Amino acid sequence: MTMGSLSFVIKNALCAAALIFLSLGGTVGFSQAQEWRALTPMDTGRARAGVAVVDGEIYVAGGSGLTGPEDAFEVLDPIGEHWRPLPALPSGREHFGMAAIGKDLYLVGGFTSASDNKPTRTVQIFDTMTQSWRQGPNMPGVRSGHSAVAHNGKLYVMGGRGTSPQDVYVFDPAKRQWRTSTVRLSVARESMAALVNRGRIYLIGGRGLSGQATGRVESWDSSGGQWRRHRDLPVPRSGLTAVSLGGRIHVAGGESLKPLRTYDNHDVYNASSDAWGRGKKLTNPRQGLVSAAVGDKWFIIGGGAGAGFLTVFTPTDVVEVYSP
Repeated sequence: MTMGSLSFVIKNALCAAALIFLSLGGTVGFSQAQEWRALTPMDTGRARAGVAVVDGEIYVAGGSGLTGPEDAFEVLDPIGEHWRPLPALPSGREHFGMAAIGKDLYLVGGFTSASDNKPTRTVQIFDTMTQSWRQGPNMPGVRSGHSAVAHNGKLYVMGGRGTSPQDVYVFDPAKRQWRTSTVRLSVARESMAALVNRGRIYLIGGRGLSGQATGRVESWDSSGGQWRRHRDLPVPRSGLTAVSLGGRIHVAGGESLKPLRTYDNHDVYNASSDAWGRGKKLTNPRQGLVSAAVGDKWFIIGGGAGAGFLTVFTPTDVVEVYSP
């Protein structure tokens, strides 16, 4: 074999090895071009807010503020990178779930400014076309610290504290009816990240009802079957956020209560290989943050710099965008 032929063989072997490593979730798969860039901040610093996307715009509602549950409501135009104010929530709300179906935004459960720090089962719906609020049918039970996900035209409420916390509530907007799924959560937990990736609902991290953070990752095909267990999150934490971006799941931020701390971690999950890699860390550690993916960009909004009871003293209005 000539030196030229040998060089060609070695080069191809190295390329093949690199491709295999990347498919397994290797961290070199994330180019040095990735970055976090600051955008115009929100009008009001908040943690534990709700977020959803309609027609490519990012709606952010409620959250925890210095004086209690916030009724602030804003929408971010990710192209012009500016915020617009919207009609305030009928009542302040925090620790709730939020998702979009069609042109409607659904805000479900949580604490309200009138609930005396007790979880509720009320539903508020915002019509993005008419810019107006209306009351929706109550959930079957009360919840706080739960997740809400829209999938295949239905709303799924999972986890949190309250009535039968392992039950999954499903709302059908066409029938305006709630039902309780026959498939329950395998473990009761709250303050987890929830999203849809490759047609499956994923639940990531969170904490058990005893307060201990978990790295548990599970997914469910709502058309049938049970929850499927995946490789755990590298660092257990709650109050984190996650999106599906470019076919992979990006997870950022979070907190632990034992010990009391916040995280700047950014983890990236490859479902094909069931492996985690590392992305560029947040500029500042925080939890109770919300996020949304629009196109090929990931927008991270608000949160609290402090963990646990420190959240209400450290809400932030910071908005950042990530480009892989």
